[in-house]
Amino acid sequence: MRRKMTPTGNLTREEWLQLRRNGIGGSDASVIMGKNPYRSILQLWEEKTGKLPVTDNGNEFTYWGNVMEPIIRKEFMNRTGLKVRQKHAMIFHEEYPYLFADVDGIVTDERGEKCIFEAKTASQYKADQWENGVPEEYVLQVQHYLAVCGMNKAYIAALIGGNKFVYTIIYRDDSLIEELIVKEKEFWEECVLTDTEPVVDDSEATQEYLNTKYSNSVASTIQLNVDMK
Repeated sequence: MRRKMTPTGNLTREEWLQLRRNGIGGSDASVIMGKNPYRSILQLWEEKTGKLPVTDNGNEFTYWGNVMEPIIRKEFMNRTGLKVRQKHAMIFHEEYPYLFADVDGIVTDERGEKCIFEAKTASQYKADQWENGVPEEYVLQVQHYLAVCGMNKAYIAALIGGNKFVYTIIYRDDSLIEELIVKEKEFWEECVLTDTEPVVDDSEATQEYLNTKYSNSVASTIQLNVDMK
């Protein structure tokens, strides 16, 4: 069975962001699992249910990540001899059509096997994380892609601190994928589709999001009469 795909090559940035609202993408996986240091599951729910406007709320890191992606892709091809082809499409899961993958590229390895390609940039202060392996939020993103695309392997390449290039292979982890899909299915079907606020986790991202959301406290007070009960 061929997977459904929606072309994205001619979409504007705003149209692409709007399309992402209609399902769960790879960058949402770590948020749903409570492993994303920057985004809260409450914020994600508000985005998917339209309670937050569609905005390109990226920062300097996401901007330079987009700028550097073709350079990282080219360097990966130079170092490995493997060809990376851009897909320019959202690919949808066969069983769960609200799960999608918008990958940086598809690689055909030496054995003819199709694999995911993902490019990342990281600042120097994140170098220690990469020395200990691929950061957890990116592992979850890649496992989501492997689940959606039905593939067994992914290459992830990163430029760290602007001058250190690394790449590694991430293999499909069916037990992790099973856990991930359970959480994603629960979030979409029980929270997004029913407009039911998810249980707030205790992640730092959620704490920061709530502190920002409710930062404007009420300055005035109301004096009650003594006979009021």
